[in-house]
Amino acid sequence: MATAIQHRLCGLITNDHSILDAAAKLQEKYGIQVVSPRAFKDSNAGETTKEVFETGTSASLSITPVTRADEGEVHKLLSQLGIPNSAVVTEWAGVDSNGRVCNRYGVWSEGVLTGYLMWPTTIKPNDIVAHMAVDEKHPDASDTVRLMLGYLIEQGTAGITSQIRLVFPSEQAQIREIASTLGFGGLKDQTSLTKLTLGGIITTSNWAQRMDDIFLASRVRIPDVPPMYRNVDQQIRLVRPDGNVGHISLMTLETSLSPALLCLPGRPAVVTPVRRVFAEHLLAHSPQRSLLPHARAKLYKERHYLSNANTLKRFQRGNLILFYESERDRGQGAIVAVARVRHAYLKSQEAMENADLDPSVLDLAGLEAIGRSTVKTVTAFDNIVYFERPVARSTLKRLGCGSPNDLLTTRAIDDTQLQEILKEGFTHGTS
Repeated sequence: MATAIQHRLCGLITNDHSILDAAAKLQEKYGIQVVSPRAFKDSNAGETTKEVFETGTSASLSITPVTRADEGEVHKLLSQLGIPNSAVVTEWAGVDSNGRVCNRYGVWSEGVLTGYLMWPTTIKPNDIVAHMAVDEKHPDASDTVRLMLGYLIEQGTAGITSQIRLVFPSEQAQIREIASTLGFGGLKDQTSLTKLTLGGIITTSNWAQRMDDIFLASRVRIPDVPPMYRNVDQQIRLVRPDGNVGHISLMTLETSLSPALLCLPGRPAVVTPVRRVFAEHLLAHSPQRSLLPHARAKLYKERHYLSNANTLKRFQRGNLILFYESERDRGQGAIVAVARVRHAYLKSQEAMENADLDPSVLDLAGLEAIGRSTVKTVTAFDNIVYFERPVARSTLKRLGCGSPNDLLTTRAIDDTQLQEILKEGFTHGTS
Protein backbone atom coordinates (compact mmCIF):
# COMPACT_ATOMS: atom_id res chain seq x y z
CA MET A 1 0.00 0.00 0.00
CA ALA A 2 2.83 2.37 0.83
CA THR A 3 4.37 1.73 -2.59
CA ALA A 4 1.06 2.46 -4.32
CA ILE A 5 0.75 5.76 -2.45
CA GLN A 6 4.37 6.74 -3.03
CA HIS A 7 4.16 6.13 -6.78
CA ARG A 8 0.68 7.65 -7.05
CA LEU A 9 -0.85 4.56 -8.62
CA CYS A 10 -4.47 4.69 -9.75
CA GLY A 11 -5.46 1.34 -8.29
CA LEU A 12 -4.46 -1.68 -6.23
CA ILE A 13 -5.73 -5.27 -6.36
CA THR A 14 -5.44 -7.06 -3.03
CA ASN A 15 -6.89 -9.81 -0.85
CA ASP A 16 -5.90 -7.96 2.33
CA HIS A 17 -9.19 -7.36 4.18
CA SER A 18 -7.73 -4.53 6.28
CA ILE A 19 -6.89 -2.62 3.09
CA LEU A 20 -10.21 -3.49 1.43
CA ASP A 21 -12.08 -2.28 4.51
CA ALA A 22 -10.38 1.11 4.15
CA ALA A 23 -11.06 1.38 0.39
CA ALA A 24 -13.39 4.37 0.67
CA LYS A 25 -10.97 6.38 2.81
CA LEU A 26 -7.99 5.48 0.57
CA GLN A 27 -9.79 6.63 -2.56
CA GLU A 28 -10.96 9.83 -0.91
CA LYS A 29 -7.52 10.72 0.51
CA TYR A 30 -5.11 9.34 -2.11
CA GLY A 31 -7.26 8.75 -5.21
CA ILE A 32 -6.36 5.05 -5.23
CA GLN A 33 -9.10 2.59 -6.14
CA VAL A 34 -8.72 -0.61 -4.12
CA VAL A 35 -10.50 -3.72 -5.41
CA SER A 36 -10.57 -7.42 -4.61
CA PRO A 37 -9.54 -10.04 -7.20
CA ARG A 38 -13.10 -11.38 -7.06
CA ALA A 39 -14.19 -8.24 -8.91
CA PHE A 40 -12.54 -9.70 -12.02
CA LYS A 41 -13.96 -13.18 -11.60
CA ASP A 42 -16.00 -14.41 -14.54
CA SER A 43 -19.30 -15.25 -12.88
CA ASN A 44 -20.01 -17.90 -15.51
CA ALA A 45 -16.60 -19.56 -15.45
CA GLY A 46 -16.93 -23.29 -15.24
CA GLU A 47 -20.70 -23.11 -14.91
CA THR A 48 -23.62 -23.78 -17.20
CA THR A 49 -24.19 -20.66 -19.29
CA LYS A 50 -27.91 -21.30 -19.73
CA GLU A 51 -30.53 -21.05 -17.00
CA VAL A 52 -34.17 -22.01 -17.46
CA PHE A 53 -37.14 -20.64 -15.48
CA GLU A 54 -40.75 -21.72 -15.23
CA THR A 55 -43.33 -19.00 -15.97
CA GLY A 56 -47.03 -18.38 -15.54
CA THR A 57 -47.67 -19.73 -19.05
CA SER A 58 -46.93 -23.15 -20.52
CA ALA A 59 -43.64 -21.89 -21.97
CA SER A 60 -40.41 -21.51 -20.02
CA LEU A 61 -37.84 -18.71 -20.22
CA SER A 62 -34.12 -19.21 -20.66
CA ILE A 63 -31.32 -16.69 -20.27
CA THR A 64 -28.08 -17.29 -22.11
CA PRO A 65 -25.09 -15.27 -23.38
CA VAL A 66 -25.66 -13.66 -26.78
CA THR A 67 -23.49 -15.12 -29.54
CA ARG A 68 -22.61 -13.78 -32.98
CA ALA A 69 -25.37 -15.99 -34.38
CA ASP A 70 -27.93 -14.20 -32.17
CA GLU A 71 -27.02 -10.67 -33.21
CA GLY A 72 -29.60 -10.57 -35.99
CA GLU A 73 -32.41 -11.21 -33.50
CA VAL A 74 -30.98 -8.61 -31.11
CA HIS A 75 -30.84 -6.03 -33.91
CA LYS A 76 -34.42 -6.86 -34.91
CA LEU A 77 -35.75 -6.43 -31.35
CA LEU A 78 -33.95 -3.15 -30.75
CA SER A 79 -34.99 -1.75 -34.14
CA GLN A 80 -38.63 -2.57 -33.41
CA LEU A 81 -38.30 -0.56 -30.19
CA GLY A 82 -37.10 2.50 -32.10
CA ILE A 83 -33.36 2.27 -31.38
CA PRO A 84 -31.40 3.85 -34.30
CA ASN A 85 -29.00 1.53 -36.13
CA SER A 86 -25.99 3.55 -35.00
CA ALA A 87 -27.04 3.28 -31.34
CA VAL A 88 -27.65 -0.47 -31.68
CA VAL A 89 -23.94 -0.85 -32.39
CA THR A 90 -22.33 1.92 -30.33
CA GLU A 91 -24.53 2.03 -27.22
CA TRP A 92 -26.28 -1.33 -27.09
CA ALA A 93 -23.44 -3.57 -28.33
CA GLY A 94 -25.80 -5.24 -30.78
CA VAL A 95 -22.64 -6.17 -32.64
CA ASP A 96 -19.65 -7.08 -30.47
CA SER A 97 -16.50 -8.10 -32.32
CA ASN A 98 -14.80 -8.98 -29.04
CA GLY A 99 -16.85 -11.08 -26.64
CA ARG A 100 -14.85 -9.82 -23.66
CA VAL A 101 -15.83 -6.17 -24.11
CA CYS A 102 -19.44 -6.56 -22.98
CA ASN A 103 -21.62 -8.93 -21.02
CA ARG A 104 -24.57 -9.64 -23.33
CA TYR A 105 -27.54 -11.84 -22.45
CA GLY A 106 -30.70 -12.77 -24.26
CA VAL A 107 -33.92 -14.13 -22.78
CA TRP A 108 -35.69 -16.64 -25.00
CA SER A 109 -39.14 -18.23 -25.04
CA GLU A 110 -39.53 -21.17 -27.42
CA GLY A 111 -36.82 -19.80 -29.69
CA VAL A 112 -38.14 -16.22 -29.67
CA LEU A 113 -36.01 -13.42 -28.20
CA THR A 114 -38.13 -11.68 -25.55
CA GLY A 115 -35.47 -9.55 -23.85
CA TYR A 116 -31.90 -8.26 -24.15
CA LEU A 117 -29.50 -7.20 -21.39
CA MET A 118 -26.01 -5.72 -21.75
CA TRP A 119 -23.41 -4.10 -19.54
CA PRO A 120 -19.75 -3.38 -20.39
CA THR A 121 -16.91 -5.26 -18.77
CA THR A 122 -15.12 -2.71 -16.59
CA ILE A 123 -12.28 -2.43 -14.10
CA LYS A 124 -14.65 -0.26 -12.03
CA PRO A 125 -17.04 -2.94 -10.75
CA ASN A 126 -18.78 -0.47 -8.45
CA ASP A 127 -20.03 1.64 -11.38
CA ILE A 128 -22.19 -0.22 -13.90
CA VAL A 129 -24.15 1.15 -16.85
CA ALA A 130 -26.55 -1.50 -18.16
CA HIS A 131 -28.89 -1.45 -21.17
CA MET A 132 -32.12 -3.47 -21.11
CA ALA A 133 -34.94 -3.98 -23.60
CA VAL A 134 -38.03 -6.21 -23.65
CA ASP A 135 -40.69 -7.17 -26.15
CA GLU A 136 -43.68 -5.88 -24.18
CA LYS A 137 -46.13 -7.57 -26.56
CA HIS A 138 -44.96 -11.03 -25.48
CA PRO A 139 -47.14 -12.82 -22.88
CA ASP A 140 -44.10 -13.39 -20.65
CA ALA A 141 -42.80 -9.82 -20.89
CA SER A 142 -43.12 -9.08 -17.16
CA ASP A 143 -41.37 -12.33 -16.23
CA THR A 144 -38.65 -11.49 -18.76
CA VAL A 145 -38.07 -8.15 -17.03
CA ARG A 146 -37.96 -9.80 -13.58
CA LEU A 147 -35.45 -12.34 -14.86
CA MET A 148 -33.14 -9.74 -16.42
CA LEU A 149 -33.23 -7.40 -13.42
CA GLY A 150 -32.50 -10.24 -11.01
CA TYR A 151 -29.67 -11.46 -13.22
CA LEU A 152 -28.18 -7.98 -13.49
CA ILE A 153 -28.16 -7.44 -9.73
CA GLU A 154 -26.82 -10.93 -9.01
CA GLN A 155 -24.25 -11.34 -11.78
CA GLY A 156 -23.35 -7.75 -12.58
CA THR A 157 -22.47 -6.70 -9.06
CA ALA A 158 -21.09 -10.07 -7.83
CA GLY A 159 -21.71 -9.09 -4.22
CA ILE A 160 -19.75 -5.83 -4.52
CA THR A 161 -21.25 -2.52 -3.42
CA SER A 162 -22.13 -0.96 -6.77
CA GLN A 163 -24.08 1.83 -8.37
CA ILE A 164 -26.14 0.66 -11.34
CA ARG A 165 -27.50 2.95 -14.04
CA LEU A 166 -30.17 1.18 -16.05
CA VAL A 167 -30.88 2.51 -19.57
CA PHE A 168 -33.92 1.35 -21.55
CA PRO A 169 -35.91 2.40 -24.64
CA SER A 170 -38.61 5.03 -24.30
CA GLU A 171 -42.09 3.84 -23.32
CA GLN A 172 -40.80 0.62 -21.73
CA ALA A 173 -43.26 0.93 -18.85
CA GLN A 174 -42.79 -2.61 -17.53
CA ILE A 175 -39.06 -2.13 -17.00
CA ARG A 176 -39.65 1.13 -15.12
CA GLU A 177 -42.47 -0.30 -13.01
CA ILE A 178 -40.73 -3.52 -11.94
CA ALA A 179 -37.32 -1.86 -11.47
CA SER A 180 -38.86 0.71 -9.11
CA THR A 181 -39.92 -2.09 -6.74
CA LEU A 182 -36.26 -3.17 -6.52
CA GLY A 183 -34.98 0.24 -5.46
CA PHE A 184 -34.28 1.84 -8.84
CA GLY A 185 -35.25 5.50 -9.02
CA GLY A 186 -35.22 8.41 -11.44
CA LEU A 187 -37.28 11.11 -13.12
CA LYS A 188 -40.42 10.08 -15.00
CA ASP A 189 -39.38 11.75 -18.25
CA GLN A 190 -35.97 10.01 -18.35
CA THR A 191 -35.21 6.64 -19.94
CA SER A 192 -32.79 5.61 -17.22
CA LEU A 193 -32.95 4.65 -13.54
CA THR A 194 -30.26 4.21 -10.90
CA LYS A 195 -29.82 2.21 -7.70
CA LEU A 196 -27.18 1.11 -5.24
CA THR A 197 -26.63 -2.55 -4.43
CA LEU A 198 -24.97 -3.26 -1.12
CA GLY A 199 -25.71 -6.92 -0.54
CA GLY A 200 -25.52 -8.82 2.74
CA ILE A 201 -26.31 -7.88 6.31
CA ILE A 202 -25.36 -4.73 8.20
CA THR A 203 -24.79 -4.98 11.95
CA THR A 204 -23.20 -2.74 14.55
CA SER A 205 -19.87 -4.49 13.96
CA ASN A 206 -19.65 -3.70 10.25
CA TRP A 207 -21.82 -0.57 10.04
CA ALA A 208 -18.97 1.93 9.58
CA GLN A 209 -17.31 -0.22 6.91
CA ARG A 210 -20.51 -0.67 4.92
CA MET A 211 -21.32 3.05 5.13
CA ASP A 212 -17.87 3.70 3.68
CA ASP A 213 -18.73 1.27 0.87
CA ILE A 214 -21.87 3.27 0.14
CA PHE A 215 -19.89 6.51 0.04
CA LEU A 216 -17.28 4.99 -2.27
CA ALA A 217 -19.94 3.89 -4.76
CA SER A 218 -22.32 6.86 -4.60
CA ARG A 219 -20.75 9.77 -2.66
CA VAL A 220 -23.76 9.60 -0.31
CA ARG A 221 -22.73 9.89 3.33
CA ILE A 222 -24.66 8.10 6.11
CA PRO A 223 -23.70 8.58 9.79
CA ASP A 224 -20.92 6.29 11.02
CA VAL A 225 -22.76 5.40 14.23
CA PRO A 226 -25.65 2.92 13.81
CA PRO A 227 -28.97 3.92 15.40
CA MET A 228 -31.07 1.73 17.68
CA TYR A 229 -34.07 0.14 15.98
CA ARG A 230 -37.37 1.90 16.74
CA ASN A 231 -39.55 0.93 13.81
CA VAL A 232 -39.19 0.17 10.13
CA ASP A 233 -40.24 3.72 9.17
CA GLN A 234 -37.71 5.53 11.37
CA GLN A 235 -35.75 8.19 9.52
CA ILE A 236 -32.05 7.80 8.68
CA ARG A 237 -30.05 10.98 8.04
CA LEU A 238 -27.94 11.19 4.88
CA VAL A 239 -25.82 13.77 3.08
CA ARG A 240 -26.24 13.78 -0.70
CA PRO A 241 -23.34 14.29 -3.16
CA ASP A 242 -24.30 17.96 -3.55
CA GLY A 243 -23.98 18.49 0.21
CA ASN A 244 -27.70 18.75 0.92
CA VAL A 245 -28.98 16.89 3.98
CA GLY A 246 -31.98 14.59 3.68
CA HIS A 247 -33.72 11.76 5.49
CA ILE A 248 -34.90 8.35 4.31
CA SER A 249 -36.92 5.67 6.08
CA LEU A 250 -35.16 2.48 7.11
CA MET A 251 -37.54 0.44 4.92
CA THR A 252 -36.85 2.60 1.87
CA LEU A 253 -33.10 2.57 2.52
CA GLU A 254 -33.06 -1.23 2.62
CA THR A 255 -34.98 -1.40 -0.64
CA SER A 256 -32.60 1.10 -2.24
CA LEU A 257 -29.60 -1.01 -1.19
CA SER A 258 -31.25 -4.37 -1.86
CA PRO A 259 -30.50 -7.12 -1.33
CA ALA A 260 -29.45 -5.81 2.10
CA LEU A 261 -30.73 -5.99 5.68
CA LEU A 262 -30.03 -3.50 8.46
CA CYS A 263 -29.94 -5.81 11.47
CA LEU A 264 -29.97 -3.03 14.05
CA PRO A 265 -30.12 -3.72 17.80
CA GLY A 266 -33.71 -4.30 18.89
CA ARG A 267 -35.12 -5.25 15.49
CA PRO A 268 -37.79 -7.97 15.91
CA ALA A 269 -36.98 -11.36 14.38
CA VAL A 270 -38.61 -14.77 14.07
CA VAL A 271 -37.36 -18.25 13.20
CA THR A 272 -39.68 -20.12 10.88
CA PRO A 273 -39.36 -23.74 9.70
CA VAL A 274 -39.48 -24.76 6.05
CA ARG A 275 -39.10 -28.24 4.62
CA ARG A 276 -36.21 -28.90 2.26
CA VAL A 277 -38.54 -29.78 -0.63
CA PHE A 278 -40.00 -26.25 -0.42
CA ALA A 279 -36.88 -24.37 0.74
CA GLU A 280 -34.80 -25.31 -2.30
CA HIS A 281 -37.26 -23.59 -4.64
CA LEU A 282 -38.54 -20.79 -2.41
CA LEU A 283 -35.14 -19.60 -1.17
CA ALA A 284 -32.89 -20.94 -3.96
CA HIS A 285 -30.11 -21.13 -1.37
CA SER A 286 -28.35 -24.25 -2.59
CA PRO A 287 -24.88 -23.54 -4.06
CA GLN A 288 -25.33 -26.47 -6.45
CA ARG A 289 -26.90 -25.76 -9.81
CA SER A 290 -30.00 -27.76 -10.64
CA LEU A 291 -30.43 -29.38 -14.04
CA LEU A 292 -34.17 -28.72 -13.74
CA PRO A 293 -35.82 -25.37 -14.51
CA HIS A 294 -35.93 -22.88 -11.66
CA ALA A 295 -39.32 -22.49 -10.00
CA ARG A 296 -41.20 -19.38 -11.06
CA ALA A 297 -40.80 -18.00 -7.53
CA LYS A 298 -37.13 -17.29 -8.27
CA LEU A 299 -38.21 -14.66 -10.80
CA TYR A 300 -39.65 -12.64 -7.93
CA LYS A 301 -37.55 -10.64 -5.50
CA GLU A 302 -40.66 -10.41 -3.31
CA ARG A 303 -41.73 -13.98 -2.59
CA HIS A 304 -44.57 -15.53 -0.60
CA TYR A 305 -44.27 -17.89 2.36
CA LEU A 306 -47.51 -19.67 3.24
CA SER A 307 -48.23 -20.96 6.74
CA ASN A 308 -51.06 -21.62 9.18
CA ALA A 309 -53.40 -18.79 10.07
CA ASN A 310 -52.22 -18.59 13.69
CA THR A 311 -48.74 -17.43 12.58
CA LEU A 312 -50.00 -14.08 11.22
CA LYS A 313 -49.17 -12.17 14.40
CA ARG A 314 -45.49 -13.17 14.04
CA PHE A 315 -45.04 -11.63 10.61
CA GLN A 316 -45.22 -7.91 11.31
CA ARG A 317 -44.05 -5.49 8.62
CA GLY A 318 -40.29 -4.99 8.85
CA ASN A 319 -39.60 -8.04 11.01
CA LEU A 320 -36.67 -10.26 10.08
CA ILE A 321 -37.41 -13.88 9.11
CA LEU A 322 -34.73 -16.50 9.72
CA PHE A 323 -35.55 -19.58 7.65
CA TYR A 324 -34.78 -22.89 9.37
CA GLU A 325 -34.50 -25.80 6.91
CA SER A 326 -35.89 -28.70 8.93
CA GLU A 327 -34.18 -32.09 9.10
CA ARG A 328 -37.15 -33.81 7.48
CA ASP A 329 -36.47 -35.21 4.00
CA ARG A 330 -32.68 -34.96 4.55
CA GLY A 331 -32.78 -31.25 5.25
CA GLN A 332 -29.82 -29.44 6.80
CA GLY A 333 -31.39 -28.87 10.20
CA ALA A 334 -30.03 -25.32 10.17
CA ILE A 335 -30.90 -21.68 9.56
CA VAL A 336 -29.96 -21.05 5.93
CA ALA A 337 -31.26 -17.56 5.08
CA VAL A 338 -32.66 -14.33 6.49
CA ALA A 339 -35.15 -11.96 4.85
CA ARG A 340 -37.51 -9.05 5.57
CA VAL A 341 -41.30 -9.06 5.95
CA ARG A 342 -43.00 -6.69 3.52
CA HIS A 343 -46.53 -7.51 4.66
CA ALA A 344 -48.70 -10.46 5.65
CA TYR A 345 -52.39 -11.28 5.34
CA LEU A 346 -54.93 -14.08 5.76
CA LYS A 347 -56.60 -15.77 2.81
CA SER A 348 -58.77 -18.83 2.40
CA GLN A 349 -57.65 -21.62 0.11
CA GLU A 350 -60.72 -21.16 -2.07
CA ALA A 351 -59.90 -17.48 -2.63
CA MET A 352 -56.23 -18.02 -3.52
CA GLU A 353 -55.30 -16.44 -6.86
CA ASN A 354 -52.23 -16.48 -9.09
CA ALA A 355 -51.02 -13.28 -7.44
CA ASP A 356 -50.89 -15.15 -4.12
CA LEU A 357 -49.37 -18.41 -5.36
CA ASP A 358 -47.01 -17.43 -8.21
CA PRO A 359 -44.36 -15.90 -5.90
CA SER A 360 -44.57 -19.01 -3.68
CA VAL A 361 -43.71 -22.62 -4.55
CA LEU A 362 -47.19 -23.98 -3.95
CA ASP A 363 -50.26 -24.53 -6.06
CA LEU A 364 -53.80 -25.16 -4.87
CA ALA A 365 -53.14 -28.90 -4.62
CA GLY A 366 -50.03 -28.34 -2.54
CA LEU A 367 -51.64 -26.14 0.11
CA GLU A 368 -52.74 -29.16 2.14
CA ALA A 369 -49.08 -30.12 2.62
CA ILE A 370 -48.57 -27.15 4.97
CA GLY A 371 -51.49 -27.78 7.30
CA ARG A 372 -55.16 -28.68 7.45
CA SER A 373 -56.54 -25.20 8.10
CA THR A 374 -58.47 -23.80 5.16
CA VAL A 375 -57.24 -20.27 5.90
CA LYS A 376 -53.55 -19.53 5.39
CA THR A 377 -51.17 -16.74 6.30
CA VAL A 378 -49.50 -15.32 3.20
CA THR A 379 -46.26 -13.55 4.09
CA ALA A 380 -44.59 -11.42 1.42
CA PHE A 381 -40.83 -11.20 2.05
CA ASP A 382 -37.82 -9.85 0.17
CA ASN A 383 -34.12 -8.93 0.50
CA ILE A 384 -33.06 -12.55 0.96
CA VAL A 385 -29.51 -12.97 2.29
CA TYR A 386 -28.00 -16.46 2.42
CA PHE A 387 -25.96 -17.55 5.41
CA GLU A 388 -22.30 -18.18 4.65
CA ARG A 389 -22.34 -20.84 7.35
CA PRO A 390 -25.78 -22.37 8.05
CA VAL A 391 -26.46 -22.20 11.79
CA ALA A 392 -27.13 -25.71 13.06
CA ARG A 393 -29.78 -26.74 15.59
CA SER A 394 -27.06 -27.49 18.15
CA THR A 395 -26.17 -23.78 18.17
CA LEU A 396 -29.83 -22.81 18.41
CA LYS A 397 -30.26 -25.15 21.39
CA ARG A 398 -27.28 -23.50 23.10
CA LEU A 399 -28.93 -20.11 22.53
CA GLY A 400 -32.24 -21.31 23.95
CA CYS A 401 -34.25 -21.35 20.71
CA GLY A 402 -33.56 -24.79 19.27
CA SER A 403 -35.78 -27.27 21.10
CA PRO A 404 -38.06 -29.50 18.96
CA ASN A 405 -41.08 -27.45 20.05
CA ASP A 406 -39.33 -24.19 19.15
CA LEU A 407 -38.77 -25.35 15.57
CA LEU A 408 -42.21 -26.79 14.86
CA THR A 409 -43.73 -23.41 14.06
CA THR A 410 -42.82 -19.73 13.73
CA ARG A 411 -41.45 -18.31 16.99
CA ALA A 412 -39.95 -14.96 17.99
CA ILE A 413 -36.36 -14.71 19.22
CA ASP A 414 -34.78 -11.94 21.27
CA ASP A 415 -32.07 -9.56 20.11
CA THR A 416 -29.25 -11.42 21.86
CA GLN A 417 -30.22 -14.62 20.08
CA LEU A 418 -30.50 -12.81 16.74
CA GLN A 419 -27.07 -11.18 16.98
CA GLU A 420 -25.42 -14.46 18.06
CA ILE A 421 -27.00 -16.31 15.14
CA LEU A 422 -25.76 -13.65 12.70
CA LYS A 423 -22.28 -13.77 14.23
CA GLU A 424 -22.25 -17.54 13.80
CA GLY A 425 -23.62 -17.45 10.26
CA PHE A 426 -21.41 -14.82 8.67
CA THR A 427 -17.67 -14.22 8.55
CA HIS A 428 -16.67 -12.09 11.53
CA GLY A 429 -20.39 -11.62 12.20
CA THR A 430 -20.80 -9.64 9.00
CA SER A 431 -21.50 -10.27 5.35
